[in-house]
Amino acid sequence: MTEQNIIDTVVEKLNKYPDIKFDKKNDSELEIYSRDDKGFDILLQTDQRENTLHFRTFHWHYDNTEEETNEMLNQLVFGLTGIARLKEFSKNGKAYKWTLQIQDREGTWFCVSSPKNSTV
Repeated sequence: MTEQNIIDTVVEKLNKYPDIKFDKKNDSELEIYSRDDKGFDILLQTDQRENTLHFRTFHWHYDNTEEETNEMLNQLVFGLTGIARLKEFSKNGKAYKWTLQIQDREGTWFCVSSPKNSTV
């Protein structure tokens, strides 16, 4: 899948859900807006070398392999469906750390370790 196909594929799926607001900025950048103040904006950037998925300031870098592209798309779905959330740590009202949490089938939230190539 080329970087343009990734964005087009996601846009095609998002068009089925009119309550999800998004902006295809160009062929290599898509921003999906939070539905409410409890959520977070998602930014997907694609490139020939790698792809980047942002949940607010938390982001991952993915190689352009089929395996990593599928992993990135799964992570995107987790963010869109509310299965993933960001736990924010702050001091004196200033955020300094974010941890990604995933919800299991029983509704329990678990902190997940950052992939080896993630950056916060």
